[in-house]
Amino acid sequence: MTLNLGTGTLKMKPTNMLTVVTLCKVILNLCVLNAQSLRNKVSDLRDILTERCIDIMVVTESWLKPTDPDYGFRVNELCGEDYTYLSVPRPKKSGGGISIIYKHCCYHLPTAK
Repeated sequence: MTLNLGTGTLKMKPTNMLTVVTLCKVILNLCVLNAQSLRNKVSDLRDILTERCIDIMVVTESWLKPTDPDYGFRVNELCGEDYTYLSVPRPKKSGGGISIIYKHCCYHLPTAK
């Protein structure tokens, strides 16, 4: 599947968009994608979250670090009031990083201590 975004094209294999059914019969919409930088795709990913009713989005190659000058703005724009953002940036080098964006009203994921 290829999504044409205003800032470029986001290519996803069909296996990247998953619907998972748990034992308690709750449907969970999960999206896994390689963004190769969230910086220029924040509004497009926000649209995907809301239009496709994504519960949890896992983004590899987020390239976004808390030390970036516009980090707070980007995270707030992406998450709004409905989602929570967790991130593990790549230490000491540029690029890399994994982000998890999830609906905070429905799920509680433990945070690392």
